[in-house]
Amino acid sequence: MNDQPLNQNQSESNVSTQTPHEVTTIATIPSPAPEGFLHRYKTLLALVAGILVSVGGYYGYTYMNEPVAATVNGERITEAELEENVAMMLKSVELQGMDVNDPTIQAEVRTQALTNLVNNELLLGAAKRSGLATDEAAVENAYNDLVTELGGEETLRERMATVGLSVETLMSNIGDRLTVDAFIEAETDIEDIVVTDEEIASYLETIAGEGVTLPPVEEIRPQIEATLVAEKQQAVVDALLERLRGEATIEIAE
Repeated sequence: MNDQPLNQNQSESNVSTQTPHEVTTIATIPSPAPEGFLHRYKTLLALVAGILVSVGGYYGYTYMNEPVAATVNGERITEAELEENVAMMLKSVELQGMDVNDPTIQAEVRTQALTNLVNNELLLGAAKRSGLATDEAAVENAYNDLVTELGGEETLRERMATVGLSVETLMSNIGDRLTVDAFIEAETDIEDIVVTDEEIASYLETIAGEGVTLPPVEEIRPQIEATLVAEKQQAVVDALLERLRGEATIEIAE
């Protein structure tokens, strides 16, 4: 990837992971996503291989005396949390070939990191207020699924080390992510999303208009369906976030 400014219209996980939303070449059509939790909805900030960034971790005296970057319904997002997330995002951005010394990239990463932290708190706070929680067995199962998906624990630890993520933070984030996913499913019709033949035909027509030579439709239909489902899922989540944001009290520090 070239040193291009981040697109503010991308979904909030897109700084760190390639997305299927761009229709330019057949290479942008993703393989069907596994059913593992890290491939669902992508609403929380994701890093390399879908590892989630911390949404907390500073407590007690130090936490309460940290400068505040924002508050969401009274919950603090500290400058330290924001800087931690910015640092991890910059590592991921650098892996994509972007120039992390570019002031424009740095500013946009910081803006997006804060937006993601606010969205995390909106979703997680609403999920917890609804009474949802995730038990330890589910977290452990999801962790084991992630290990299997990446081909072993050593690979997972290497990915975590790359972005400076601890096991404790990852396990906490897995629990939060499962809770948020359950909340999204309870509040929306996201599980009922389908893709029609007409939508697939329109998608193929768009790609063909770019001058791309396509394989037979039957070979790429699963990938196209996965792409269109992901786009619809993101739209559902964006609408939920918009509703939560409208109901929330959010204060951003100057």
